[in-house]
Amino acid sequence: MHDVLYIATGHGSVYAFDAASGAVLWHSSLLGSAETPASASSCGQPGEASIASTPTIDRARGPNGAIYVVAASVDGGGNSVQRLHALDVTTGAELFGGPAAIEASTGAAATRSGGLPTRFDPAQYNAQAGLLMLNGQLYASWSANCGSSSGSVWIMDFDATTLALNSSLILQETSGQNRNAASGSGLAADAAGNIYFFDGNASPNSNQGAAGNAFLRLSNSKSLSVLGSSNVFGTLRGSAGDAEAAWGGALILPDLTDSSGVIWHLAVGAGKDASIYVVNRDSLGASGYQKLDGALSSNGVYGMPAYFNQTVYFGAAGDAIKAFAIRGARLSSSPSSETSTNFGGSGATPSISANGMANAILWAVENGDTAVLHAYDAANLSRELYNTSQAAKGRDALGSGNFIAPLVANGKVYVGGKANVAIFGLLK
Repeated sequence: MHDVLYIATGHGSVYAFDAASGAVLWHSSLLGSAETPASASSCGQPGEASIASTPTIDRARGPNGAIYVVAASVDGGGNSVQRLHALDVTTGAELFGGPAAIEASTGAAATRSGGLPTRFDPAQYNAQAGLLMLNGQLYASWSANCGSSSGSVWIMDFDATTLALNSSLILQETSGQNRNAASGSGLAADAAGNIYFFDGNASPNSNQGAAGNAFLRLSNSKSLSVLGSSNVFGTLRGSAGDAEAAWGGALILPDLTDSSGVIWHLAVGAGKDASIYVVNRDSLGASGYQKLDGALSSNGVYGMPAYFNQTVYFGAAGDAIKAFAIRGARLSSSPSSETSTNFGGSGATPSISANGMANAILWAVENGDTAVLHAYDAANLSRELYNTSQAAKGRDALGSGNFIAPLVANGKVYVGGKANVAIFGLLK
């Protein structure tokens, strides 16, 4: 028996490591014969981007459980290819007759000048948002890459056992390009099975009901469709000013009760415009539920907020991590606490660990040539418990960092770097 750490790389590889010893249990390359990894260079970011979205695992699928991965590559003829893989979690072997080529088309009419594409082009789209497993269906989304002439987002759902495409949805954008990929966060789902996506740059489309810079609620029944939207920011004004509201991931909050005893089903998110948006999931509308203008750094949010014990945490770019308390089903108008450290680059996506409701710690990575892992008292972010630059002689020093969220499991903290994973635990 092993505790297993799974790692997917831009080179198109998936590794399974023993999470305690670091020993390699298996390694699978998802590149076909004579294929090379897809490149991120078109977006001004050097390096490979074969696997850019976080995989998901279903322990009940196949003989031992399955890990689902979307991988992009370029064949010997220069053609872009994207495939959906399901790998056995204990061996890395392909399951269910996979991999399956990702192909989709739609006949929906367009309203933007130039029209919507009618067929998914693997060279034009990046799968960066994390995958979602829901009720036996696998959901994935793609946004237009930096070299794309299409400004649109594809969302698809697949049968988790056969890898067959069930349905697809394309959301139209106002700008020619849209690089919003929920900052790597996955599509969100609530207990009722509704799916939510915080979309950027989209313009209204009479056939799909989509609205720009909006929380979208999607159906998960026979065919994907938009059931409701909350246009939280002026679509054209926000997009033209490069201040899209929707850039970070959508966070589904637990049921909240206000002072009158009314139960609310809410979601929260933030983006480039420095504001925090709260929407009523039962009644999405243009006005939203609550908006905190300028609550965060004007550099914007490029990550996922965290939640713990009636508090929401945001790590905006060039800003302190800020905690906003929830009282009476509304966020506090100002932070209840914040860190003394400002997180540069793309900010931070925080993680929470706790012993039940006690001893909660907020973990966050400060990006840079030498990354720093920070640990804060989640009840009071001004109290730093630890960081990796404290120990003498660089004992805990990290290499180059990124804005991947720290992963906490079994008393250890795992931090993904550009070429390694650092594992932290209590000294013996």
